[in-house]
Amino acid sequence: ATAVAGDGGGHAMAVVAGELLVRDGTVGEGPEGTPPGGAGSGSTADDKGRSGSTPDDKGRSGSTPDDKGRSGSTPDEKEESGSTIRSGESVQGWDSDAWVTPTLPVDERPVALGYGPGISVVVTEAGTLCVDAGDGWRHQVVGVRDVGGVALATVE
Repeated sequence: ATAVAGDGGGHAMAVVAGELLVRDGTVGEGPEGTPPGGAGSGSTADDKGRSGSTPDDKGRSGSTPDDKGRSGSTPDEKEESGSTIRSGESVQGWDSDAWVTPTLPVDERPVALGYGPGISVVVTEAGTLCVDAGDGWRHQVVGVRDVGGVALATVE
């Protein structure tokens, strides 16, 4: 995944191979409705932001150890909260069947994701802001480029 966002309540979004995937939190929830590893989890990145089969700073990936001797995932398995999960196994409903591919109102690659109270936000590579407040996706071309993240705050 090149971008990941979660709300801590089982809802999550991820960009995988340039495609937006969404988990609404109602499909196959765990015993307490939380993602593996607890609320707010959803990334298996190490302390340098590397995860799974993403190459490290020396171009290594897969099962090659990183600079601390840790191995990444192989194509048949992925790490989930410190344990290894084989392809086809389900982790409290976080398997591939729990994710859907929504249709954004623009044909642009998502690069940054965020959640706020009752709102999902996607920023595309072209700088378009897409928002879903529960009633479908809307968009506004803003032209913001090179977005690395989205932060949302509640204003009282």
